[in-house]
Amino acid sequence: MITGPRDLYVLAESWKTIVSLVAPKPQGMEAGFSKACEQFEQYSETIKGDVGDAIRRCYDHLQRFTSAAKDVVIAESGENSARLGRPREFLFGEETLIFQVFTYKGKETVSIREDRMANLLTFYDRFHDTMSFMEKKVEEGNLGLLKNTFLFIHKPLQQAAEQFDKAIESIPLQHTTIIGQKPDPTYVHVSGTEPSQEIEAGHICRVLKPGYAFDGREIQEGVVLVAE
Repeated sequence: MITGPRDLYVLAESWKTIVSLVAPKPQGMEAGFSKACEQFEQYSETIKGDVGDAIRRCYDHLQRFTSAAKDVVIAESGENSARLGRPREFLFGEETLIFQVFTYKGKETVSIREDRMANLLTFYDRFHDTMSFMEKKVEEGNLGLLKNTFLFIHKPLQQAAEQFDKAIESIPLQHTTIIGQKPDPTYVHVSGTEPSQEIEAGHICRVLKPGYAFDGREIQEGVVLVAE
């Protein structure tokens, strides 16, 4: 009988990408969230008003995500006799970390605890949503020459996010709490209702806690509000 968090079988190449992207000091020209943070912090302090507030919120979420992601990556590293596989080095910026790689269904994989993966995804999704909101604010705002500067500092952040998205897409993960969809009671708890002019009645209009499933198996229950 399983009494604790279970392991997920994550493609080794996808996990290798994630480890590299959240490293504290990416090598050379490699994309990385920490590298994007350096310029982003300085820029966030130069913009005032609603746009500036949106950019600073994005930076705060980015900081929380990178901190949580590093904690997950480090916690999962190291040799573990309870897991299958042979130790292999993964680049973690200027350092290396050990993960055990084994073949599952003909593909090289690593075992990652489901609660840690859910935690990483939760922080990333919050950052991703805030980044989309920020991009919209910048597009609507009248920043003049500062808009070109934003595009310059935003590019490495966007590159890191695109690589992270691609790594996640190759893993059999499902988001179970998507705005506009009908909640599946297998994975989602409906906490209540609220009025909505955009969302059909009975469909998710607000996500209180994101939910995830792995290959059809719940790894984190979602909590939502649905439209009246």
